[in-house]
Amino acid sequence: MHDSLAETSNNLDTSSSSITTIDEIRRSKRQRIERSFGPDFLTAFIVQDLDRINDHVVSAYLVEEDPKTYVEAITSIDSGFWKEAIKNELDSIMTNHTWDLVDLPIGSKPIKCKWIFKKKIKPDGSIDKFKARLVVVGYTQKEGIDYFDTYSPVTKIATIRTLVAISAINGLMIHQMDVKTAFLNGDLEEEIYMEQPEGFIVPGLERKSHYIEKILKKFGCHDEIPVRTPYDPSACLKKNKGDSVSQADYAKIIGSVMFLMNYTRPDIAYAVSRLSRYTHNPNKDHWDALRRLLRYLKGTMNLCLHFNKYPAVLEGFCDANWVTDNDEVSSTSGYVFTLGGGAISWKSAKQTCIARSTMESEFIALELAGQEAEWLRNLVGDVPLWGSSVPVSLHCDSQAAIGIAKNYAYNGKRRHIRIRHGAVKELLKGGIISLEYVRSERNLADPLTKGLTRRIILETSRAMGLKPLE
Repeated sequence: MHDSLAETSNNLDTSSSSITTIDEIRRSKRQRIERSFGPDFLTAFIVQDLDRINDHVVSAYLVEEDPKTYVEAITSIDSGFWKEAIKNELDSIMTNHTWDLVDLPIGSKPIKCKWIFKKKIKPDGSIDKFKARLVVVGYTQKEGIDYFDTYSPVTKIATIRTLVAISAINGLMIHQMDVKTAFLNGDLEEEIYMEQPEGFIVPGLERKSHYIEKILKKFGCHDEIPVRTPYDPSACLKKNKGDSVSQADYAKIIGSVMFLMNYTRPDIAYAVSRLSRYTHNPNKDHWDALRRLLRYLKGTMNLCLHFNKYPAVLEGFCDANWVTDNDEVSSTSGYVFTLGGGAISWKSAKQTCIARSTMESEFIALELAGQEAEWLRNLVGDVPLWGSSVPVSLHCDSQAAIGIAKNYAYNGKRRHIRIRHGAVKELLKGGIISLEYVRSERNLADPLTKGLTRRIILETSRAMGLKPLE
């Protein structure tokens, strides 16, 4: 074996001697000097009108984040726009005589203030306007000293939807308006001292489908594949007993979709209500369910509420879902009221007391819907065009709950719902509501209490006036 290895080695030496020697590759002797392109980071900004992109021109725009402070605003590339917005805000404050410039009395402590800056974006992505708002740092105030009431007299969204429905029934034209700096028009009874804001010098002394698009892009879900239902009927979510997963982002998404649900999307009410219960400590299962909701919104972002002339009747639907798993001890109530073919008021919420049976949970939901029916009846009764008020037809799919409500005789076995029984009895006796039985598959409040199939979601959504925007 050693002889064969030696022979092989000799053959290799012989063959190597026959290899032609290759000259070394010629390299340039020119000295290379590193080209300078200026500073390490050079950013170019182009400020121009955002026109539509056509087939021949492709434009890229770099949009800065909203400034956090006054200094960031006046030193940014958009400083001219921010300064104009600041001037407009201060002009509105001075026009409304919101404050007086005075010397600080001895013993008084002024409240700090800060600027809030926001770019209003159009649906096409261009900037609509620059908004600047001056706010006081309210958390430094003490109740009973600096303020007494915290109520903000803004219009309830159910009122607006009701007026829109009545306008559609009567064929009226709606004029929409906005009051600039509306909160500056009120008179305060308290005497409050505030520090002068930055920039205030006295010589010597911020469409629905667009909103969904914004949510999807903001949280990185604009490329997700749409699904057909907002909540998986087979899902069984449990409270997380481990570490939370991205709790802050979870809470932000819940807040964004809750705003959408409250205004125009009753079809996602149950999903939002259920998922919001885990905001304090979400896990992967909760995140998967939340992403499913966003995927549903992506496929239905063109849905909006439609109101017609008929039916010109106010009616409601209520339902409840009794405890279905060991992790929940409270049932879920849901109701929806329609007028002019569209939903004007709805709610999906966990019941505040423990129901001992399906009938009890249904009766609790019935009493909650009765309260809303009374308020809506009074509201439409104040509209001159509505005419005489008739009882609100309230539909329920529990014959047992309806039977108890219509049974005026008190039964001691139901003493734990005695107060609610008395409230519903008074609504019936006073002609405020009338109770009607409806089958579960025709109950519009059914999707507000549980996850359902695509067919039922479609049918109930259409009955609530949710249709694609043409």
